[in-house]
Amino acid sequence: MRRAAPLPLLLFAWFIAAPHCAAAEPDPLRLVPDSADLVIQLRQPRKTLELGVGLASMQELRGFNQYRELFDSTAFNRFQQLVAHFEKELGAPWPELVDRLAGGGIVAAVRTGEGNQPAMLVVQGRDAALTRRFLQAARNVLQQELARQESKDEIKETQISGVEVLRVGDGLLACALDDALVLSNVDRGVAAAIELHQESKKVRGITQLSRFKEARQHAHADCLAWGWLNLERVRQAPNLQDLQKFPGPLSPLYVFIGGWLDVARRAPYATASLRLDASGRHVLGLSLPRGTDDMPAVLARMHAPPPGQPGVLPPLMPPGTLFSHSFYLDLHEFWQKRDRILTGEQLDALEEANKAASPFLLATRFGDIIDKLGARHRLVATTQAASGYKTVPLVRIPSLAFVGELSDPEGFSQKVEPPLRAIGLLAALNVKMTYFEEKHGQHRIVGYRFAEDQANRDVANGILFNFSPCFVRVGDKFILSTTLELARSLVEELEKEKASPSANLSAAQRTSLGWQGVGAFLGSFREQLVTQIILQDGVGRADAEQQIQSLLDFLGRLGGVEGELVYGTNSFTWNFTFVPPAGSR
Repeated sequence: MRRAAPLPLLLFAWFIAAPHCAAAEPDPLRLVPDSADLVIQLRQPRKTLELGVGLASMQELRGFNQYRELFDSTAFNRFQQLVAHFEKELGAPWPELVDRLAGGGIVAAVRTGEGNQPAMLVVQGRDAALTRRFLQAARNVLQQELARQESKDEIKETQISGVEVLRVGDGLLACALDDALVLSNVDRGVAAAIELHQESKKVRGITQLSRFKEARQHAHADCLAWGWLNLERVRQAPNLQDLQKFPGPLSPLYVFIGGWLDVARRAPYATASLRLDASGRHVLGLSLPRGTDDMPAVLARMHAPPPGQPGVLPPLMPPGTLFSHSFYLDLHEFWQKRDRILTGEQLDALEEANKAASPFLLATRFGDIIDKLGARHRLVATTQAASGYKTVPLVRIPSLAFVGELSDPEGFSQKVEPPLRAIGLLAALNVKMTYFEEKHGQHRIVGYRFAEDQANRDVANGILFNFSPCFVRVGDKFILSTTLELARSLVEELEKEKASPSANLSAAQRTSLGWQGVGAFLGSFREQLVTQIILQDGVGRADAEQQIQSLLDFLGRLGGVEGELVYGTNSFTWNFTFVPPAGSR
């Protein structure tokens, strides 16, 4: 007997569909009422199905016990039998059935709020007769399954506005409206779809809602999927009321992510989409119809590059990069106008912290340091490929670094370097470590290394030997790193950047995540992972090593993710592009 479709693929197919650009093809959105607060429309089944087939057929996945066990399980075997049954009953292979039953698109809609709010699923097919046959076949199968489980739930037939509706227990209703299949958890969900199908004036459709129509116009026509969220309704939730207050209890969050929060606080809705760009890469995008206009001036100046001015610098990508983030944050603006962001109580707490830190900073205040900072900064995380320590810690921690832009490089060095040395000396009173200075190129790296004595080895199984904290200034950039090795790499990266400056980016944030780097990090403590799998799954060493290698190979084939956040005057966009590994295209 021909092998039926794997479970992940059929689920993919059932929840993905798209119109084939035929103007006359019914739109599943026509059956969704305007009371819905969250709407997700899934399109282009063939392309998405191909993506699912590609992922599920990756040889590396078969190296995982859990993946193999799924396809050997009783539940999956029964599922295969179920698929084969539908193929026989409906007279077509499952890919064709998916296209005929859901080729016009699938829409999921939910109303938010407390209690049992309506949720509905509209599956738009292309064959009304087949849709009715499928519903009847599904009813027969479900009836047999309920009997097998000796369930008290019953399948009953009822009528709503003259349409036959199947009711399964107390939690599911289903009906066929020509070539569309409608499911809901409550009567009024199905009733609303029927009223819209009959073009009754009792219910207004989501496509007539001005906010929804506006969002739909901006969605990419060729996207694989897109969604709409009514933020005005979401913001009514009691646990989100504090977000509406500015200044308010959550004001400290506005210092670092205030741009996002303020846009979400004002926007009537949010949209998200998944599409293919001109290069065939998948792009997941989030957008809101609000921007720097009407944003409090202090937040706009803190988080968004001024119009006509350069935005963030390119993310730094030294060898072994796991994660690199470049962002715009003008802390000088915050410090000068902190009374417009923080409440009185929060201001008092900040001033107390400022006073308490002053002795440790050799009488330097936070404001003295912040005044010397620029607005463009970067964070970097890398694997630790090499270390100057002979002692190998049980747990490997990635190297981390902050690279800040300086508005007054010399003044910053005078204010910051002495306190950093003093903090190191104070730490040396509790943990044995040595001070070092190293010349790397034209730049002087200053830091501390932990002594490789037994006392330090006993601290959390040698965790201290993940670190050699240090700092160095490279022109108008300041590097604060957890390891000497990363500091060296970043010095070299900044020198290259200075020699070949790249074009300024208008974005407020740029992010890069490399799955191959994540794999390299996991590979740095392979032995611990192998041991964990042996103990957890009860398998032999060879099987455990194969699973780890499969995981590393899988990550190596995923490529990476690049993110970009842009504030417009009346828009906010945040796109994530899934980049294939080098040489794969």
